[in-house]
Amino acid sequence: MNRLPYYPQAKQASFDSSSLTTETTQMYEWDFPKAPQVYYTPLVWESIRYLVDTIATEVGWLGLVDIDDDGNYLVTEIFVPKQTVSGVETDITPEALVDLAVDLESKGISSEKLIYWGHSHVNMGVSPSMQDEVQVEEFLDNGCKYFIRGIYNKHGSSKVDVYDTAENCVHQCVRNGVQPTVLDDLLKTRLDDLIKTNVKKPVVKAFPKSKLGTTHKTVVTNTTPNSYYLDGYGSYIDDDEYADDLERQEILNNPFGFREH
Repeated sequence: MNRLPYYPQAKQASFDSSSLTTETTQMYEWDFPKAPQVYYTPLVWESIRYLVDTIATEVGWLGLVDIDDDGNYLVTEIFVPKQTVSGVETDITPEALVDLAVDLESKGISSEKLIYWGHSHVNMGVSPSMQDEVQVEEFLDNGCKYFIRGIYNKHGSSKVDVYDTAENCVHQCVRNGVQPTVLDDLLKTRLDDLIKTNVKKPVVKAFPKSKLGTTHKTVVTNTTPNSYYLDGYGSYIDDDEYADDLERQEILNNPFGFREH
């Protein structure tokens, strides 16, 4: 007979199953994944802004999306299907969506990448309407594992949400913007060389204490060949002023000019 290993010191489980009544409880705390970021290619972003800024009614569009290794999204191309619009609503029919998907597949583009829906709220805020919520649910019901909804207005505001059915969560108001430019290795090397050559910290040298106990420091700067000294009051003085300062100190220490024997 197999025996369970004996533990001299009992450990407390991370969940509680000691109830004596019929119930269903959660075993572990649900740890949601980190919120992704949504990027647009420069051409896609300029196209979105053009649609929002030039059309006086609501307008909607769909987009192809790539997912990188970090779980972030890049909208690579957008399409404006046939739709009926008004000042407060846009209606893209299921037939228009099917036509777009068929057209993409005929060009060798997977329609499964069509997981971004954006639309304009014209001059209104970017809070989603009830119809906006229903529309997203319909997209998810069609089998989308991930889906992105973006709402924009003429004032430059945006609300972008990412729906993750696998993790059963929605990331709301995620960071979004134009795809950042990636520096190549050659440019990084050139910048590193410039930093090493031209970016220097000031060199601070200690100066012996004066007879009054004031510590003077020589600060060699990159902007002037002259040396500057810091007096006891936090002020900088040049070489001539420092020589005068030493003479003044000598007079204060020996005001009557007595000589030491």
